[in-house]
Formats: sequence, C-alpha cells, structure tokens
Amino acid sequence: MAFQEKELDSLDPNNKARPEPDATYIDWEYWRTKVEPQLVDKFQNALRRLKLPRYVPTYEVVDATFEPVLQKAKELEEYAANRVVELEAELAKVNYELERLGSCKDPSRPRMTMEEELELNPDIAAVVDQEIMEGKWTT
Repeated sequence: MAFQEKELDSLDPNNKARPEPDATYIDWEYWRTKVEPQLVDKFQNALRRLKLPRYVPTYEVVDATFEPVLQKAKELEEYAANRVVELEAELAKVNYELERLGSCKDPSRPRMTMEEELELNPDIAAVVDQEIMEGKWTT
C-alpha cells in the first residue's frame, strides 16, 4: 500500500495533505507507570511533532498523466489495424503469384532456363519485359 501511495504521490508532488497523527489512542499514563515518565514524554512529544504525508486521491492528475499514453495507444491500435490490412493484401498478392508459379514448386519438374520459363508463362514474360523497359532490371 505504501508503494502505491508513493507512486501516486509522485504523480502530484503537491499532494501532501495528510492530517497530523492522533496521539490520543495511546494510553500515555499507563506507559508512564511501566517506563520512565521522561522517556514516555519524549515519545509523546515526538509523535505529536511527526508530520506524515498522506495520499489524497486526485483522479484528475492521474487521468491527465495517463491521457497521452492512452492517446498514443489508440494511435498505435489504428496504425496496426491499417497495417494488418496492407499486409493481408500483400500476402494475397504473394499467394496469387505462388499459385501462378505453382509448376515451379513441383520437385519432379526438370530445371529450366529463364527463357524456357518465360516461354511457358507469357504473362510473366510480359511483366519482365515491361520492367526491363522501365529500367527496373540491370545486367
């Protein structure tokens, strides 16, 4: 509990409104009969002078502290959702290309040269030719 109070106090350093302790719950007269009265007086005076900070909930401070974190989390959630859509579309394209090139996955198929592969797949040859024309291929 003390740890939580310390953490919450660190959010609002002005939050030190703890009342002074009530020393009336100790039976000082009883203790004066059991221990040196001067020692009991010292303890009683020390307890009266003791000032302890006390946590007073300030939800506005806590909410204000976490608001930027929550906002960033919402932004990241939105970005992640959009990115998932993009990656799924990219994966669909990759799967489509793998299907088109399905014959390449057959280990029993003999190895082919690029020319032979492009001859068997004219749609791929057209894409390659277009990319060469656009300067996307280098030798």
